[in-house]
Amino acid sequence: MAWQLAEWLNKRGSKLDIGKVLKYCLVHDLGELLGGDISMHYATANPKARTLAKKFEEENREFLAKLFHDDGKNFLELHQEMSDRSTDEVVVAKIADYIEPSHYKFYINQLTKSNLEMIRIKMYEMAHRAKDTTTQKNLKTFISEWIKDLPEGDVQTAILNA
Repeated sequence: MAWQLAEWLNKRGSKLDIGKVLKYCLVHDLGELLGGDISMHYATANPKARTLAKKFEEENREFLAKLFHDDGKNFLELHQEMSDRSTDEVVVAKIADYIEPSHYKFYINQLTKSNLEMIRIKMYEMAHRAKDTTTQKNLKTFISEWIKDLPEGDVQTAILNA
């Protein structure tokens, strides 16, 4: 999702480094590889569980970093950049990370209006962090179209028509 979203944004005037977007996604997901990822909805309802899951992910990252050729220096630097949410590439990676569980909930017929509203708020908050005004504007356009189209039952349309 991040790859396609970054390409979509670049076609509309953004100057995103797609390779960096993908690296951020991989760093994020590698931290969850051995466990630790919990749903946003559960994490919101149970802050203690969220804190513990984040600590578990961090331990996983530290363990996995040792497997990299540079003792994980670059891996951990990318993770820190992602944690700081300091680049537009991080913003795109994070928004894409919100899309995936929403599509899964939709697929299993468990996506509710309150789920969509929570996701919409999180995605808009993240989009607002984009430094490039073109990227920010186009992310907001994408989000509003995606939120509108997804409940209609056509995930492909929600992605392609944004």
